[in-house]
Amino acid sequence: ASRRFVAASTKGDVAAFDENGAVRWSARVDAGVYASPVFRGDAVTVIDQSGDVSMFAVTDGALRWTAKLGDIVRVTAPILLGDRFVVPSASGWVHEISPTTGAVSRVHKGHGPPAGPVLRIDVCDRSPGVDVAFADGVVQALSADIARVHWERNFGEVTAAPVASDGEIAVPTRNTLRFVMATDGSESGLIHFPREIRFVTATSIGGYLVVTDGGVIVFVHRAHRSPT
Repeated sequence: ASRRFVAASTKGDVAAFDENGAVRWSARVDAGVYASPVFRGDAVTVIDQSGDVSMFAVTDGALRWTAKLGDIVRVTAPILLGDRFVVPSASGWVHEISPTTGAVSRVHKGHGPPAGPVLRIDVCDRSPGVDVAFADGVVQALSADIARVHWERNFGEVTAAPVASDGEIAVPTRNTLRFVMATDGSESGLIHFPREIRFVTATSIGGYLVVTDGGVIVFVHRAHRSPT
């Protein structure tokens, strides 16, 4: 079978393309999509701004289910954690969704709109969980079933989505990048920047993080805790 590439638009269009760029199927959702589609097996899941999460068959675009969260979702894609999706909404609720049925089985109330996507982290040796940063500056590490808060820290403000890398979480707070341990939230490092940090991404090349600092791309060496 040929590969499928799925894209979604801010107007609510969803389409799958083959390797030659030909449209194999198309569909519509009720609102614009600002987050990347998420693949799981032979299905793809998209979430629109109205809070609807929809799963389509990759081969023909058949709609398998739609979960209505009843809340606005901005640019946050669902994260697949084991056998369920986890996604936060603009009001701070964190939802758990069954990929099989679309049933919303658990919700957790956070501190307000998320600053970015949820992260998959290892909150302890045998218990993977998720990390959520809220726009009011609070970062929470939740258990895999989002039923428990393993740790919580208030950073005052969070200006971009944190990233997880090698057991640590890098949290951008305007002009600093603060490193905390994923296991307990204890601070493990701090880097100051001359401008506001607007975007951070992780790369495995040489243990660096890449920071977009007011239009300037800065490579941060994790081990040395210094920009280069």
